[in-house]
Amino acid sequence: MAKLSFVRKPFVRAGIAGLILALLASSFVIQSNRASAVSRGPVVVSLTWDDGRSSQAGSTAIQQSRGFPATYYVNSGMVGSSGYYLTKPQLDEIAAGGNEIGGHTRRHENLTKITPEEASATICNDRNQIMSWYGSQAGNSFAYPFGASNTAVEQITKDCGYASARSVSGVVSPYACTGCPPSETIPPTNPYRLRTPGASVSNKTTLADLQFQVENASVTGGGWVILVLHSLGVPTDSLSIDPVLYGEFLDWLKARQDVTVRTVGDVIANGVPTATTTSTSPATSQVTTTTTTTAPPPPIPMSITNAGLEANVDGNPVSDCWLRGYARTNTATWNRTSGSHSGSWAEEVSITEFTNGDRKLVPVLDGGTANGGCAPSVDPDSSYRLGSWYRSTADTRFVVFLRDSAGAWRYWRTGPWINSSPNWSEAFYETGRLPAGTTAISFGLALSTVGTLATDDYSLSRITLPPAPPPAEVDAVVRNSSLEADADSNGVPDCWLPAGFGTNTYAYSRVSDAHSGLWGEKLTVTSFTSGDRKMVQTIDKAQSLGGCAPDAVPGTSYTLAAWYHSDANVKLVAYYLDAGGTWRWWTSANVGAPTSTWAKASMTTPPIPAGATALSFGIGLASTGTVVTDDYSVTIAP
Repeated sequence: MAKLSFVRKPFVRAGIAGLILALLASSFVIQSNRASAVSRGPVVVSLTWDDGRSSQAGSTAIQQSRGFPATYYVNSGMVGSSGYYLTKPQLDEIAAGGNEIGGHTRRHENLTKITPEEASATICNDRNQIMSWYGSQAGNSFAYPFGASNTAVEQITKDCGYASARSVSGVVSPYACTGCPPSETIPPTNPYRLRTPGASVSNKTTLADLQFQVENASVTGGGWVILVLHSLGVPTDSLSIDPVLYGEFLDWLKARQDVTVRTVGDVIANGVPTATTTSTSPATSQVTTTTTTTAPPPPIPMSITNAGLEANVDGNPVSDCWLRGYARTNTATWNRTSGSHSGSWAEEVSITEFTNGDRKLVPVLDGGTANGGCAPSVDPDSSYRLGSWYRSTADTRFVVFLRDSAGAWRYWRTGPWINSSPNWSEAFYETGRLPAGTTAISFGLALSTVGTLATDDYSLSRITLPPAPPPAEVDAVVRNSSLEADADSNGVPDCWLPAGFGTNTYAYSRVSDAHSGLWGEKLTVTSFTSGDRKMVQTIDKAQSLGGCAPDAVPGTSYTLAAWYHSDANVKLVAYYLDAGGTWRWWTSANVGAPTSTWAKASMTTPPIPAGATALSFGIGLASTGTVVTDDYSVTIAP
């Protein structure tokens, strides 16, 4: 089989998309990999609190009033040691309220920086202590301090008796882990590395950010959203959430029919929820939520052609039905090696010089096994568990490509990092529901730095998912709606794009003049002949695929709004992503007069065109002047 190579298109972060500013004119074409339909599924949310901080004592009343339990990961050796930590009576009250108490080591040790013996002692002794306090139900769930773990630490955690262990990354968030999946799966791919949004809840987290995590899981078929919280109502703590905001988020969760809130231990033990009932005691006004569960369907093994890399009929350097792929700038050598996991052969790649990109081995990108090809044919309404044995000197991760109904192969998603391993280890990644129209899949482990990676014995299993409900009319979520986040410190809010067209002179700046929070965005046009300038959601993949643009439902009218103050009239411009993956200008209008105080400008759109899957909009100027904007929103028009 001939050797092939290909280049995948990398995801463009918010803030560096200024290369396409001039394209955002009154009509333009930008291609996207957006699927043509949005499906929704049930979401399980777990509220998890780390470190046993004293401020967490106030969280139980907020949760219990909504009928929600939570998981508290505590360092047993720090309980009551100072005012920073919960006292034992406070922890007793939390446990008595129906919450789960989990382990977090004795004194918050970084488990990758101590000896295996020390790691075993602090994990096991911590578990024994909390079980002596609260019984065996307290010995099920663990969280790695700092999210630091590796294969050896995971095994120690399992050997100590825990049923699961939580990390602090692996799921896409508004500001991190862009290529990651939208949620953890039930059951999880690896219960000893439970995946969470790539950024812990902090004092910069907005209601829209929290809603995004749930909504993004919902529109991609459902899943498990594990939120990482630390402090409550502590202004000086960057990892604190405001109690009012927390209550608003829980109210939003409670109003959703597709969401249940459960502890980590409950999800691990009982699987997928099928029914939830809520009752209120007339005597005590105590809200009780009861969830009925069913065991998750078992994965169904599927065949991968030449999964063990043994066949090489044509005698060329590459295993039959496999492709040595590459992306961007690096120097590498490949080797069909006898140092295999099983059988006689494995494939090994070594990167000797690295600037960016990766190297990976994947099934050939052809018509799929249903058409006599090599790439596994798949059902788009299912989830798939990808597997491979590997040994490596550097961290690795899965890269996934999909074939659409038109026969085009496209890069889809990159999984979370998997620790390096000098010995053969097996890695897994679960995709979640595939986009509509997908006909085949190709995947493999990628090396993205100087080092060596060997792979062998690939596997693939199909996981049956419940039918996706039809798209629901829910308000869209604007990521980073209050413009607070700027993770790359480039002066442009994450998930936003300074844009415009025509002949004019302008400047953008990030300013502390804000309607809410800390930051607003200032636009000044100093000379004007034609066109406009505005700031819009980044023109990229839709949120359901890990991008920034809000998802949209065809035929629905939306109210687009933002707060502003200006010395000139302001206009609103909107765009939509059509069924073919092309961004198009949609509508615009003058929406606000000059004002020296903050005012809300809004516009109700006509029904979004048939086939549209996402939208983007912004407030700007079509004249000389200055405008400051903040707090954008999208809601279903009444």
